[in-house]
This record gives sequence, structure tokens and C-alpha cells, in this order.
Amino acid sequence: MGLLPISVILVATALLLKTSWFPVFPGLGFWWYVAITFVLVMASTFSATLYLHRSLAHKSVTFVVWFEHVLRICIWLTTGMRRREWVAVHRKHHPFADRKEDPHTPAFQGVWHVVRYGLQLYRKEAANPNTIATYAHDIPFDWIDRRLYHPFSNVGIFGILPALYLLFFGSLPGFVIWIVQMFWFPYVVVGFVNAFSHSLGKKGFGFLSYRNHNTPDLSVNLWFWLFSFLTCGETNHNCHHAHPASAQIKCRRSEIDPGWWAIVLLKYLRIARDIKIAKCEYSE
Repeated sequence: MGLLPISVILVATALLLKTSWFPVFPGLGFWWYVAITFVLVMASTFSATLYLHRSLAHKSVTFVVWFEHVLRICIWLTTGMRRREWVAVHRKHHPFADRKEDPHTPAFQGVWHVVRYGLQLYRKEAANPNTIATYAHDIPFDWIDRRLYHPFSNVGIFGILPALYLLFFGSLPGFVIWIVQMFWFPYVVVGFVNAFSHSLGKKGFGFLSYRNHNTPDLSVNLWFWLFSFLTCGETNHNCHHAHPASAQIKCRRSEIDPGWWAIVLLKYLRIARDIKIAKCEYSE
């Protein structure tokens, strides 16, 4: 059965149940819905930066198995990304950053093209079997990948997730929360970071960005703390390109990395281990 029939069945079932079962959280105020939406989109951001980026792609931290599965479920439900494909494309990005071989560089594809089509650029490069074989040969392709996450990669975000939101929050709030979730990962976490963290470094936008390290690419850190907070530290991009194998993506005291805060907490809880941190010396 294809994606569309499965998604239609799930959403229709949710709407049918709702006629005889009130939402779990009915009649919440506006700011409650804002807070819930924020928590849900940040859950997808934390899952992506902790698992896909820092753990799988760069091997800078390891999580216990049960927590890895929690992150994998969250990524499947909220992003639709396949882990081997994401890792392969990201790993290829690093050695070819801001060159023609870079899968998503604004230097050749344009800033707004990367913002708008960031996720599609990932999927286009992931369709190249040589990219997967070269850059993701060490990423497992286990039973749950073969049976669920790979063949039904979009059923979570287009079927199960909206159905759950409709059941828990009601028709209109559930639909709005789902739309925000759909917008967040491809345009903010993927498009925004890849575009603006590689386009402002050498074009006179010093009031928006800065560089800690003289890397050969165009990577920059974005000034505003809000960007770093909402992307879990991913907009400290120049730091990351200088030290890609570091679990901490920051160099200065003034920089924030919520992803690192989460790793410190998970280490205390004995969920994270084998944490790698670079000695970060930067040139101003």
C-alpha cells in the first residue's frame, strides 16, 4: 500500500474517532498551544542534532540503545528522514563545502534556493547510490530500517503524526501544529542553517555573522542567540566546520549550544557516553 492511501486512512480514522471521543487536551488556551508546538518542534530538532548529526555522522557521542530508538522514532514521525541517506549527504558536504560537489551550497545554488529546496537537495543527492556507498558504509541498515523506516519513511509525518495531533488537540489546533511541524525541519533546521550559515561570511554581513576560524569554506556563526537556541547550536556553523568531530558546537563563552546542554544531562543520566570534545582555539 502506498503513502497516500495509508495517510488518508490514518487521518480519516482520527477524524472518525474524534466524533465520539473528545480530544485529550480540549479547549486549551492559545499560549498553551504555542508552548506545546514549541516543545514538539524542538523535540524533532534535538533528535536530529543529537542522533543524525553528532552521533551518527560525526561519531562524537554514543547513546544507549533504547534512547537511540526513541530518537529514531521521533525522527521518523517528525521529519521523514532516512538515517543512512542523511548521514551520507552530510558527510559529503564537509570535504566539498561550498564547492560544486557540495550537495547544498548557496555559493552555487543560491541562498533562497537552498532555503526553499533544502530537503529536496538532500534527497536528490541521496538518490545517488555512490554517495550512500562511499559516505554511509558504516551506518547499519537493520530490520526496522528495512521493514518500516525506509519503505514507509513518509507515513509517520504525513499519516501517523497528523492523526495523533487531531486526536490529542482537536481538528484546528492539531492541523495547525502539524503544519508548523511540516515547515520547521525542511525550512528552518535544514534550509535556513545550510543557506545562511554558508552565505554571509565573505559578503559584508558582519552585523549578522562572524568567523572564529579561518576555514577554507564560507561557514560562519550567526550572531543572534535565538538562532542558536532554535537550532540547538547548529548555527555555530564555523565552529562545527573547524571541529566536526566535536560533540560541542561552540568556542566562545558567548555562544550557546543547547544540543551540548542535552548531551551533558544525558551523560549525567548515563545515557550518553564516548563524548568527544575539541580543544577550541579560534582566531578573531
